[in-house]
Amino acid sequence: MVYIDKIKIAPKPFFIWGLAALIVMSLIFLASSQQGDESGELSLWVTDITVGTVWRIVGAQGEEMPDGFARVAEFTIRKAAHFAIYFMLAFCVGNAVRALTPKKSTVFWVALIWGSAYGALDEFYQTFIPGRVGIWYDWLINSAGAFVAAVLVVKLLMRKRRDEQAEGAQ
Repeated sequence: MVYIDKIKIAPKPFFIWGLAALIVMSLIFLASSQQGDESGELSLWVTDITVGTVWRIVGAQGEEMPDGFARVAEFTIRKAAHFAIYFMLAFCVGNAVRALTPKKSTVFWVALIWGSAYGALDEFYQTFIPGRVGIWYDWLINSAGAFVAAVLVVKLLMRKRRDEQAEGAQ
């Protein structure tokens, strides 16, 4: 442990989680930098693989997939991707902050605000990319992913404390 102004810092976990957060942020930036047609093609490819696999699993090989089903599936997959990537970002940020402070509220708010703010910046950035638009409800989905991750990181912190107290009492 390293102490800086009475703050206990665990350099290795902070570095690892901080690096992971930077990698996730880079992936978000790269995905957002794709022009509209490139982004759409990638989404359709992922949807075709996902929905096609599910369609085969449920035994509907001989039936043609309804067009509306494919559109709903693509929308759902895109929004789930928003939720998941911002969940990962806030989870990484929250764990990096956890290496700096044991305060639950600080861990929660930094993870949530970081994920939500980066989501808002990402949606704003997309307004400058040809064929892309920033959508307010995408930002809400981004923020929801960050919120769930922030709650999870705090729960893990509380569990770790409880386990450490139980070990200390023995």
